[in-house]
Amino acid sequence: MMEKQLLHFKAMGVMLIFLMMIPASTPPRKYTKPVTYPCVQYPPLTYSPILLKINVDANYTPKDLAGMRESAPTLVMEELKRVNYNFKLADGVRPNLVLFITFTNDGYNHYGVILNVDWQGQGNFTISLPNNYITVKQLFADMANEFNRWVINGWHSGNCK
Repeated sequence: MMEKQLLHFKAMGVMLIFLMMIPASTPPRKYTKPVTYPCVQYPPLTYSPILLKINVDANYTPKDLAGMRESAPTLVMEELKRVNYNFKLADGVRPNLVLFITFTNDGYNHYGVILNVDWQGQGNFTISLPNNYITVKQLFADMANEFNRWVINGWHSGNCK
């Protein structure tokens, strides 16, 4: 009986030593400071004309995506020209800004938009309007006003406090 207990005690000792070696064999964890991106200010675009290229997509399946891709750039340009006559579609020349417009829908025919804007690879910004719109006309008007505000005031990226 005593020999059995001694055998169990030795086995427990070996397991305890093994368990104590596990944390000792793991590599130490180093603290890595979170990446802080510098603040980059982009100036307002004051030149004329501001040439645009417009790409249209949707995060849902519209009835006529091809038709939407054909008509939406024209309707967006009408609204953009209403708020700022300096906007013009780039036709055969390199655009100053490329607009990637993604229309959103919550499934109940409430529309929104995510507008990603690329400034010749030098900088970009994103404007999001929530799915609160019933009419596309109002959505386009608000998107054009918000876009124009960013263009005439400039924008920033990174950690700007």
